[in-house]
Amino acid sequence: MDTHIAKIYGACNPDSPAKEEFYIDCSRARGNSIFVEQIKDHIVLANASMDDFSDSEDFKCFLFTGHSGCGKSSELKKLVRKLGQYSEDSRFYPIFIDANEYLDKFDVTITDILLAIATETSNILQKDEKIQLDGKFFAGVTEKLKSIFTDWEVEKMSVELPYGLPKFDIKRLAKDESAREKVRRVLKDDTYLLLQEINKLLTAAREVITNLESHGTSRNYQDIVIVLDNLEKIEKFDKGETGLDSARRLFLNYSNQLNSIKSHIIYTVPIDLMRSSHASVLGTLYDKSFVLPMVKVFKRDGVTEFSVGVDLMKKLLAKRLGELKLEEAFEDAAVDLLIKFSGGHIRTLLTFARESCTDAENLPISAANVNHAINSEYQNISPNFFPSYTWDVLAKLDLSSNKDVGVEPERCVEVLEKLLLFEYINGDDESVKDVNNRNQQIPWYAVNPIYRELDQFKRAKEKLLQESEKEQES
Repeated sequence: MDTHIAKIYGACNPDSPAKEEFYIDCSRARGNSIFVEQIKDHIVLANASMDDFSDSEDFKCFLFTGHSGCGKSSELKKLVRKLGQYSEDSRFYPIFIDANEYLDKFDVTITDILLAIATETSNILQKDEKIQLDGKFFAGVTEKLKSIFTDWEVEKMSVELPYGLPKFDIKRLAKDESAREKVRRVLKDDTYLLLQEINKLLTAAREVITNLESHGTSRNYQDIVIVLDNLEKIEKFDKGETGLDSARRLFLNYSNQLNSIKSHIIYTVPIDLMRSSHASVLGTLYDKSFVLPMVKVFKRDGVTEFSVGVDLMKKLLAKRLGELKLEEAFEDAAVDLLIKFSGGHIRTLLTFARESCTDAENLPISAANVNHAINSEYQNISPNFFPSYTWDVLAKLDLSSNKDVGVEPERCVEVLEKLLLFEYINGDDESVKDVNNRNQQIPWYAVNPIYRELDQFKRAKEKLLQESEKEQES
């Protein structure tokens, strides 16, 4: 086997957010919205207008969403890098928290989330040698937690305790149901206390990072920005039903707690919640929501190629290859297949590229190798397990002129969450000539190319066409 194939396989890991050297700005195929810049501008302006850092109402609380695998983590990582860079008008201290490291997605409470924020924030602040804070924070919380750990764990805590919260032991709660329940019982009535301690830590840290120049150690930071990624992956929150019901409980019922942290903060939320009937309520509870659509690789008719998006997907794949050129790694026909069946979904593109490596012996990887990868995906699909109405919903949307979920909103939201539908927004498109045409800014939807090939979808579409013809004849 060609040694380059193993390198391509490793580089196309779909679960690895894009590093700086892999990052591609796809905004021209995502509605011309550069999300990193939009979020940063809001934070810069909010900070510039603040008169009193102690006023929590001045801190921005944003929601960020998009399909699973569309590139949210890559965009957030880019935002973190951008925020930390010095510029004339801004430099922020970013704290990135991966919820997957702290939470069991099938069993989450608000206490778990606040503990994750407290623990990661305190650990990151202590790791930075330029930020020296004393150990008085979380003292009350720590004493309560110590009462539920074993003697060995208490001894371990005394060594690794940064500001009262041991990162190792708190992370362990994600995998230890018994320990989770103990912690929740102890802190059941202390959510307010935990929020107070988090905010005390943030206030003290802010005093340090905004006065670094006076100590001659570094340029000052303007403020702290917390990014909580993968929160949208929570399946069961506060004993609620799995899925959308739990998302509603968290982001609606506990919005006050999520908004009470005295820092600019960004939470990731499920796209089906953002596109549900609760979207308008979310707009009143949080400062602003940002939606990351798919990379548009075809136009609204679902047939005409959108060359801007196709070229961006090629560049994105080429970036992963390092010094190896795209044409050396993949045949042109293979690249075309990868992009066509990805539908502009980055994880699918990388998954198929990686899977095609397992069928290739030499470079360039052929269309036959990519077809092998695509066919292997169909082995994981059981169409008859989907509710029967699924295919009718998809067919109706596909045949509609505007490709809008208005055909059956609630069911469209359901299939959107399952990745049967992809969301797009027009951007750098010759067909969009009137910038004042507000309707052109509305998201539109297309059936995932993988599911377009299924007989169930084709039959449903043909049935609707026949029914339409009969109506016209009558």
